[in-house]
Amino acid sequence: MFYRLHFSFRVYVNDGNLKTQPKFVVFLPQLLELFDVCPTCKMPGVLVEVKGFSTMVQVETTCCNDNCVQKNRTWKSQPFMPGTYISAGNLLLSFAILCAGGCASKVIRIFEHMGLGCISLSTFFRHQRVCIYGTGSDQPLTWSFQTFL
Repeated sequence: MFYRLHFSFRVYVNDGNLKTQPKFVVFLPQLLELFDVCPTCKMPGVLVEVKGFSTMVQVETTCCNDNCVQKNRTWKSQPFMPGTYISAGNLLLSFAILCAGGCASKVIRIFEHMGLGCISLSTFFRHQRVCIYGTGSDQPLTWSFQTFL
């Protein structure tokens, strides 16, 4: 049987709670379609470089038009946690695994089988030690545990 699944919801762009903002799995070729044309001068033929940082992807574009006002642009698929350089998706994944009582190594293996970018097991434990439980002394954080709730 074939079922048509349809859902919709309102997305509040100014919602400051990173945990409640909707997130989706995006395939790289579909994402790169958004970078075919320079957003400044609208010319095709943009050079695109993609870098993966666990669950975050960074796209750096260079316009080939010599007359383009803004030749270089950088786009990140997710914000950083406030006051840090930790990708929100990476830390939220660690937090979700911990709260769900999941096994980090199994979740990471699932992500690998799906071809999804994922944190490493050592990153999970570092997040747990430094960020979630706050026993590390790498840097003081300007956000609190309430950020996740």
